[in-house]
Amino acid sequence: MRYIYLIWLLRILIIFFELTLFVTVSWSIAEDDGIKSCKSWHPILMTFGFALCMNEGLLAFYFGDMLDEERADSRKKHGMLQVLSIISILAGYIVMFIHHFGSKNSDGTNKTVWEAHFGAGSPPIVLLHVWLGYALITLTLLNVIVGIQKYFTKLKSGKSIAKWHGKLGLVIYILGIFNIVVATTFWRQKKTRTSWRSSTFNIIGLIVLLLVMNVAIRNISKNASIKEESNNLSESLLGRTSFSIVIGENDDNN
Repeated sequence: MRYIYLIWLLRILIIFFELTLFVTVSWSIAEDDGIKSCKSWHPILMTFGFALCMNEGLLAFYFGDMLDEERADSRKKHGMLQVLSIISILAGYIVMFIHHFGSKNSDGTNKTVWEAHFGAGSPPIVLLHVWLGYALITLTLLNVIVGIQKYFTKLKSGKSIAKWHGKLGLVIYILGIFNIVVATTFWRQKKTRTSWRSSTFNIIGLIVLLLVMNVAIRNISKNASIKEESNNLSESLLGRTSFSIVIGENDDNN
């Protein structure tokens, strides 16, 4: 393959950026808030779920096609990474639910369910993060269930169902990344989070970089697949034409 070294260089760069993002988020949280609070684990787990596992799950297909791997192998990698992604995302939600459970207002009264778990009374940017988060968790669960059904159907009958699964997955990933950026902007509003405030630009920059690289590699992979299919079709047609010519010559000779 002509560009195999370039492909592996891209692969290494993406893994480096993913790990840098995860370490930056985790280190900033640990420096500012410690890791004993359930709230501290929310951004760590969500970053791991969306920016690492889900990103890698999508790339498993893209790089698999670019490296001419069997689709069955890419499908297994994709499935395992997406299951790991939803586990991390659900864990990220659970720790936040525990943190807000029984929480109180500034006057000492207990928060209502809407206030504690759905952001009622919070600034618009927090409401956006909360409600978009609930929508993404629901859609991710749905898409994982569909993906599992799709995998076993393909395994048993060879049929491909729910072809919208991949497109929905990409939309979920993009919106998930966007929601991390939203959280990053209001998380830094607390002045005591000095480490997070100083890392905000780096975190957002790495998130945007990973998103751009993911979409770019997806397009490269699709173009490579289309070109390969076109070449295979041309070779097939050329073979049939040559075969027909040979048959015609034999018929004339007979």
